[in-house]
Amino acid sequence: MGAASVPYDPVPGETWSEPWPPAEPSNGPSTEPSNGPPAEPSNGPFIEPPATPPPPAEAPAVPQPAGADLSVRITSYPKVAQPGRPLGYRIDVGNAGPGPAVRPELRVRLPEGVKVLSVDVAECKPGTTARLSEIVCSSGADVLKGGHGTLSVVGQVPADARGALRAVATIKSQAADGDATDNTAEAVNRVGEGADLAVRLTRLGGGPAQGSARGSRRAAVAAPGRRAPGARVRAVVMNHGPQAVRDGQLFVRVRGARLVASEGARCGAHAGYVGCRLHAVPVGGGTRVLMVFAPAANARHARPMTAAAMVYSAVLGDRRPDNGKARLRVPLRPS
Repeated sequence: MGAASVPYDPVPGETWSEPWPPAEPSNGPSTEPSNGPPAEPSNGPFIEPPATPPPPAEAPAVPQPAGADLSVRITSYPKVAQPGRPLGYRIDVGNAGPGPAVRPELRVRLPEGVKVLSVDVAECKPGTTARLSEIVCSSGADVLKGGHGTLSVVGQVPADARGALRAVATIKSQAADGDATDNTAEAVNRVGEGADLAVRLTRLGGGPAQGSARGSRRAAVAAPGRRAPGARVRAVVMNHGPQAVRDGQLFVRVRGARLVASEGARCGAHAGYVGCRLHAVPVGGGTRVLMVFAPAANARHARPMTAAAMVYSAVLGDRRPDNGKARLRVPLRPS
């Protein structure tokens, strides 16, 4: 007789329908899929991990050449630029090392409109750009540690310049520079207001003026009559401002005559020209200079005397330089 199904009631009120005792677990392969993670390979004592390859050997360091340390400075004079007058620059360059500067190149960019008048280094050329105020100086050789040089540039400030004029100097080379902060320098100049001097030449009749003004120079000369040799020329100088002029100068280039007397300024005769130091000329005021000319000592035939005058300040610029020039033609008879 088979085993009877015995109800099992481990907890009062519940029934168990499975046969008792429970069936033994099967040793055969499981037919149900496993939902757990795959088993990891064993790292038992008989399985050694793969050996780690040694790091590749580093290549020996290649010594790098020592770099240069170039520097540039730029100074300008005068500090207050004047319209129509020269403005000078001095550029100093050097190499503090430790290595050489390989074929260094210096570039100087002058302010816009400033015309280059002179450069004292033959290797310097105008820049390749359309700017006429750029200068490029290229060295054909390396500059060793401690090497230095100086460049002087003179430019002309335009008559209509105003505000500030800024010039920039830059130096570089084909070698690495350990400190590039001093490879560029600049100079800034304020433009002054200047003055506006004008001159007019007039021929006068009769003899030399009587009396002597302060600072005048007189020479013994016969009163020139209508047919007598010699001529009296008066120069009238006016100052239209905006600054008073205390160092005015009158320059007169003369042909076919020589100065024999002057009044109204301290004048001196030289070969082919007359130079006069004027008194102070206030804004809106003027001064007069009388000059007496006689035919040149070697003149044998009657020919006219020509005089070309120019007035200017030794310090202040002039915004209208054209009215500071005048010309005069005077007939003379040889003595």
